[in-house]
Amino acid sequence: DAVLDGSLPCPDQTVDDSCGPGTCTVDCSTTAAAKGGVNQTCCSNNPSQPCFPTGPNSLSGQLVRTGTAGTLTPRWPDPLYPKTGAGTVLAATFCLPTVIDTTVDILAGLPGPGAVVMPVTVEVTAQE
Repeated sequence: DAVLDGSLPCPDQTVDDSCGPGTCTVDCSTTAAAKGGVNQTCCSNNPSQPCFPTGPNSLSGQLVRTGTAGTLTPRWPDPLYPKTGAGTVLAATFCLPTVIDTTVDILAGLPGPGAVVMPVTVEVTAQE
């Protein structure tokens, strides 16, 4: 699991959630993301506005993204290579700095948290 814990987790971040008077409490994981990526949590006052739940009134006050371990085939101790695996998901949370353009910073909620959730296919080859 990747976690940024607590209110205002990023340096120079000035607001939580970017929901204004709403809270970051709506599960919108089944809603298509307007700017690409994956929605997970949205604002209570605008269910199509994605947000990061870092504020004290949010679901948990934490930004959490969870990865998934895949299973390789053929499985060890089988000596055959390459071993491949699908179903692996890499996850990370991080802080994004300001881009020094007020318009971009306001629209993107910067500085503030960012997250990546990436499905990947793994291939393990024998060392020669």
